[in-house]
Amino acid sequence: MVISDKHRLYGELLCNFVNAKNSDEAGKVFMENARKAFIQDMNYYREYNLDPQDDKFPTLKDFKNDMIDNNEKLTDVQKTLIKDFIENHPSHLHFTEHSGMDSFRGLNGDYNIHYLGRPIVGYAPNQLFEDPNYGSMEESEDGRSVTISGGGGRLSKKKSKEFQGEWEDMGNGCKIFNSAFNKKIKSVCMKSNLSEKETQKVTYILDYYFNFIEPEHNYIGRITNDLRNVLDVLSGQKKFDGKVLGTLSKYESIHTAHNLRASYIVANDNGSIKIHDYLPFDGGFSFVRDGCRISEDLEYYYDVTIAFCLFEFFKEESNQKYLKKCLLCGDFFIAADTRRTKCYSPKCIKKYEREKKRKQREDDPVKYL
Repeated sequence: MVISDKHRLYGELLCNFVNAKNSDEAGKVFMENARKAFIQDMNYYREYNLDPQDDKFPTLKDFKNDMIDNNEKLTDVQKTLIKDFIENHPSHLHFTEHSGMDSFRGLNGDYNIHYLGRPIVGYAPNQLFEDPNYGSMEESEDGRSVTISGGGGRLSKKKSKEFQGEWEDMGNGCKIFNSAFNKKIKSVCMKSNLSEKETQKVTYILDYYFNFIEPEHNYIGRITNDLRNVLDVLSGQKKFDGKVLGTLSKYESIHTAHNLRASYIVANDNGSIKIHDYLPFDGGFSFVRDGCRISEDLEYYYDVTIAFCLFEFFKEESNQKYLKKCLLCGDFFIAADTRRTKCYSPKCIKKYEREKKRKQREDDPVKYL
């Protein structure tokens, strides 16, 4: 049975994502492969009133070049301060919401899996206005912890320290929360003798980095590692273990929760109907802000799409035979023939041809004199 073009696109999205050498490359190839698999023409952008330029993935390289190095509005002191702050203050809030046990169905029974829950990725914002629709933050009486209602529950003591700060009443029922993290930024700026205006520019760039850039890149790093382990097993390189089963269980839960098997009906005036499958990227690109996914939407943007591709690709049992790991470079690829063991990259093809000629010379040296 030959693999379908649509299934090949789903499989290639999974493979190319985990083959990426860094988060910059992974984010870009994910977006490129998602366009190929789910967005067929520009009507998508018109339907959701989107600008295709918003789809540019926010790489760390672009952030460094555009926001820092080539930013004419920044002085050399500001540029150095921003780089040093990012290097010395890596992301703080990567804590888990809950923990517990789950199970995964196997051929010989159920596997029990201990999970740590879905990571909440983010950083205490400089400003947070209380709104019952979006959750609010309340400081404890002793000032040692903050409860996020409508969000992730009470934080651990260790992580809640990052949320310590002061509430300032802005009137009209709104409060502004000046976090300890933001105070740290101002303190560093003061030591460098920056003016208030210069401090605001530095704060804006660091807020942008820690709220949007870094969470997305860290998220990509985690899920590519998890997915790589899954593909190692499914391509026959490794055996199942608790970690892989836990990842599969997560994607099974996501697939069920988002009802990715659902379809919808479109009625035409001529009395006919069309039935379309719900795709994970319907409206997905609308979850961007300055080119970045909002941290709360990272699961929707990445994990839901991965879950969809995983289920659609492996739903056809024969497709698993086309998932290969290249013997030369170690990259995953979807083979055109189930017997193929080397990928299609020019580098590997040249290497394969050289090895083939070398073997021919060894087998028949007289012919190549």
